Amino acid sequence: MFVRPRQDGGFREFVADLSRKCETGLCPGRENTLPTFPVMWRYAFPALCRFRGRIRRLCSMQITDNKAARRFEVHIDRYTAWLDYARGERILDILHTDVPSALSGQGVGTALVRHALEVARAEGRTVVSHCSFSTAYLRKHGLLPPEGNG
Repeated sequence: MFVRPRQDGGFREFVADLSRKCETGLCPGRENTLPTFPVMWRYAFPALCRFRGRIRRLCSMQITDNKAARRFEVHIDRYTAWLDYARGERILDILHTDVPSALSGQGVGTALVRHALEVARAEGRTVVSHCSFSTAYLRKHGLLPPEGNG
């Protein structure tokens, strides 16, 4: 089953609306079947909880600039992820991004690259990437030309 979030509200309203529909037996795509709440809850709710937890974790990330080590760091639970950089006069060179396997797939590396771009923009620096992850991020978001065109 695929459920689209409402366009007029946020995630909290979407979950409340979905829960209300399931409690009344009006799950999307199964309007006339009862009881749909346990079936819906078993499959959709765990995914929604994981998504909500991921969003909460991403929003609460405190990325710090460890200037002595020349890297941006984020500490989550007992793990540390970082992005190594070199600062030139007008350049921020992204050298390496390292995310522990326990945090992989949760958007931590993306948040580090995004933070580096924000810092470079605020300081008026040009970003140079020698890291494959950050290069892929820059290409994906149209900040670098596609591979083979430049």
